[in-house]
Amino acid sequence: MWLLETTSLALSAFLGDDTPHYAILSHTWGPEEVSFQDIRGPGMHEKISHRAGYKKIIDCCIIAREVGFKYVWIDTCCIDKTNSTELSEAINSMFSWYKNAATCYAYLEDVKPDGPLFVGSRWFTRGWTLQELIAPADVVFFDCYWNEIGSRQSLRYTIEQVIGIPEPVLMNGSLRKHCIAEIMSWAAGRKTTRLEDRAYSLLGLFGVSMPLIYGEGENAFLRLQLEIMKITTDHSLLAWTALPSNQGKKRGALATSVDEFSQSSRIRSFPVLNESSFEMTNLGLRITLPCICKRTQDNQRILFARLNCKFADKDGPVGIWLNEAASEGQPLGRFARAYLDTMPEDRGLWKKKAKSTLLYIIQPFFLTSPQPEISYARQPCTLDFSDLIEAGYLLEAYTTQERDQPILQREECKIDFFQNAFFNRPKIVFFKHPDRATRIWVTLCRPSFERKLWMMVDSDFDLNQTPEAISKDCPLESKNRRWDRGEFVDHTMVTTLCNGDTVKVTSRRAMLADKIGILAKIAIFDRRWDPYLDLNTEKHPVPLRNFLDSFELDEDGSFGDITEVLLQDVRSNSGHAP
Repeated sequence: MWLLETTSLALSAFLGDDTPHYAILSHTWGPEEVSFQDIRGPGMHEKISHRAGYKKIIDCCIIAREVGFKYVWIDTCCIDKTNSTELSEAINSMFSWYKNAATCYAYLEDVKPDGPLFVGSRWFTRGWTLQELIAPADVVFFDCYWNEIGSRQSLRYTIEQVIGIPEPVLMNGSLRKHCIAEIMSWAAGRKTTRLEDRAYSLLGLFGVSMPLIYGEGENAFLRLQLEIMKITTDHSLLAWTALPSNQGKKRGALATSVDEFSQSSRIRSFPVLNESSFEMTNLGLRITLPCICKRTQDNQRILFARLNCKFADKDGPVGIWLNEAASEGQPLGRFARAYLDTMPEDRGLWKKKAKSTLLYIIQPFFLTSPQPEISYARQPCTLDFSDLIEAGYLLEAYTTQERDQPILQREECKIDFFQNAFFNRPKIVFFKHPDRATRIWVTLCRPSFERKLWMMVDSDFDLNQTPEAISKDCPLESKNRRWDRGEFVDHTMVTTLCNGDTVKVTSRRAMLADKIGILAKIAIFDRRWDPYLDLNTEKHPVPLRNFLDSFELDEDGSFGDITEVLLQDVRSNSGHAP
């Protein structure tokens, strides 16, 4: 490890038993920290002397030097974070480095002498500072001016009341009498800059090591649980409760976030017999537990599997509810977690005799956290008709409804459709060319959970017929085969109009109103000048009537109300000549 001399601020490397006594700093990072390269570079001290992080290092060295320490360790400048091997070694060794330090200085830069209680500091909300509070033999707290507040031992009752870590742990730092679920509960709600560090900051607390894979996200916490499982038979690893956002979903044996242990602070473990050991296999978590069978109203079998745990403050068994997985109606003999709590409400169930059962609890995708269901119906769409305006066409009308009204952007010649207004019923937009006596109307929609945009372009020469009449003549009914000419647009769709013009429609994913949506563009073009258009591509029309059950329709099967547009307004505001 690298240690910083308190007098010269020079870095020195030490290995094993050659490491001298040292003090260690615990703090929260700010925007002007000093790195390993900053502190080692020749002539760098003058360049970085104005930084707040440099002043913090100087003050820490002064405090340590006053009580006789020649060396200190500070995470900002004593780890070469550009070296992935050294960074991995440092993180896996961090707990032992804090444990082996002669003393730890906890610098609370947001605590002032006349300010609120010190336990309100940001330091108590960060992920890394949990092990920095527990591991050292001695922790001394300082305020923003380096005035001593007190020690961990002297302040243990206040810390216990606010943070929830038991007083004996704060007194001697021993975790032997505390189960996995309880320790996890102390980390719930704490934050780290990198998501993976929420798991990596707990390695030392459970005495495990593992490779660092930044970018793996929540999988880091799943890997942490698998490593813990290799060295313990503590069933409280399974005594977590799903977050409200995950309630009602079938889950695996392991939690996806340390926050799911937030309600486990009162869990306690019993001694575990050899036959109650467990391990992860390719079929899921293999474990033998006493189980009680319960039938649901639809005669589905649900098991309550008791864990070797209890509650510290109330009676009743601690366990997990399991649903038997099935394929094509046939049970697989494997189970998934359901009813994601750890205690049955039915007190009669407590007294029933449990039968020892060998279980395989599926861990969905093993090291992949459950993916949220994506509803593409929540994404907006914009229709860009600026090229039609340049070709002499005018926006005539479009369908609307009372809520989430479409927005007409006159200057940019676009219509924005939002969520319910666009996706709960198909929309129809009318254009006409006064000089060529041609009307075009575009129907567009997207059924729920469909990535692509369904579109159809139609035309006629009858300008005397109103848009309202056209929409009434084309009801959205399953028997109306007019809509069989539409198709889902992967990228480009080409249609020939009644007057011989060719219309090209493109559909692209885009950022619309700070959301990912679809930008559809309609244009008149000459086929001869589009070298990328494959004219031999076979069309595969998809009848809109196949998807009518996905939409909210009026009782008469129409598109809804029609909004007439002042034709000259759109053309003049768009900047195009009339």
